[in-house]
Amino acid sequence: MSRRPDIRGPGEIDAAWLSAVLAAGGVDASVRSFEARPVGTGQIGDSVRFRLTYDRGGGDAPAALVGKFPAAGAESRATGIMLGNYLREVRFYQQLAPTALVQTPRCYFTDVDETTSDFVLMMEDLAPAVQGDQLAGVSLEQARLVVEQAARLHASHWGDDGLDELPWVSGSKAAPASAVSEEMVAALWAGFKMRYGARLQPQWTEVGDWLAPRFGEFARTEEGPRCLTHNDFRPDNM
Repeated sequence: MSRRPDIRGPGEIDAAWLSAVLAAGGVDASVRSFEARPVGTGQIGDSVRFRLTYDRGGGDAPAALVGKFPAAGAESRATGIMLGNYLREVRFYQQLAPTALVQTPRCYFTDVDETTSDFVLMMEDLAPAVQGDQLAGVSLEQARLVVEQAARLHASHWGDDGLDELPWVSGSKAAPASAVSEEMVAALWAGFKMRYGARLQPQWTEVGDWLAPRFGEFARTEEGPRCLTHNDFRPDNM
């Protein structure tokens, strides 16, 4: 019986560990060697593509896996921990992905240490698909795909009071108070304007100036049906 993979960083991964990851995902294969290269432009997490060669592998053995890990940079890692993103992503794949209806990559293995926030998420490689670019925008057809997936996600747990029992779901009754306040958003917006002001068009600044001090109004729970949402639903995350 294959051992369960442990939680480790990209630099600690070896062929035996990758074989255990595949076994955890239901694939009987033995990895001989691999190449690892960074992929994507994650802000608070690092992603790596592992291209695999095998001593033994059937037709279901993937040519590559993509792993997601805590950011190597201390500041980015601290942000991911503060926002609860590392724990939230792992728990989603462990507890809600099978019922969320939204399309997600196949997860072979994921785990998180709640004490240290170390985590690993080993997924299907979706190449040749590429991530979106929110600065370039999306086409009408891409927007249709996105809206359909958002609707599927919302519909999957529409009015589901069971979400309130999950402390890692933002806004649930079991969740701790949000670490993001109007004051924090206002400070971040002020810093953003200071750094990028020369590149901002006046109408963009007007919207940000109006929204930042009212952020809390949009974060409050309103009466009516509640559902599962993705609170960072933008092209760079797709």
